[in-house]
Amino acid sequence: MVHATVSCGLPEPEFMQIHDGFEVIFRKLEALLDDLNERQKQAWTYLREHEIITKAIYADLCRCPPRTALKDLQDLVKKGILKREGVGKATSYRRVR
Repeated sequence: MVHATVSCGLPEPEFMQIHDGFEVIFRKLEALLDDLNERQKQAWTYLREHEIITKAIYADLCRCPPRTALKDLQDLVKKGILKREGVGKATSYRRVR
């Protein structure tokens, strides 16, 4: 189920245990985008035309310190909007879809 939703470009579903079973919550990507800060929205727009974004590109694009760029990118990964690839200076981020 998780693979199917992610492969369609949607955020991972949320699973919640209730009583004797569980509930699955599916969210539209647009609903998640409403919760982003302005820098993150700017990066999302950038990623519509570019395959990847790096911390340096993000910081330059949003005119923010590298530490802020990293925190914002990590938040986007945590929300299931971006996928992290590589390590160290070679780290880049791409849209889940």
